[in-house]
Amino acid sequence: MAVPTTASGLGQLLKICPSNEVSCPRFVMEIIDRLSAGDPEKKKYYIRLFLDTLEPELENLRAADVSAHQEPIRAILHKLKSQVQTIGAREAHAVMAEQEQRIKEGGTIDQSQLDATCAHLSSLIENLQELLK
Repeated sequence: MAVPTTASGLGQLLKICPSNEVSCPRFVMEIIDRLSAGDPEKKKYYIRLFLDTLEPELENLRAADVSAHQEPIRAILHKLKSQVQTIGAREAHAVMAEQEQRIKEGGTIDQSQLDATCAHLSSLIENLQELLK
């Protein structure tokens, strides 16, 4: 399981993501750890900044219509993919990269795939909000 590099972050993540819970999004905050240089307040600042940009984009993705032209969905996935990479959410990044590529190549994703991605991102947001407590 990928975990934050600080001991307190590890404890918090393990509380949030018990090992028997398969659907729990995992993340490694290497980039945020580097940017914050070990300062817990700076780390919280970067997590809040990430959440402030992720939450509205998640709402845009939830409102997307898979039965219409999917280029707007691809654009949102592209933006979100870059954002989740910042916090090391590798699983979410891989899923969104695959969905973005499928749409880019002229394919489509269905509502269940979009819903699963939104649910994953929503769980990721909840986990990050817990780290701010």
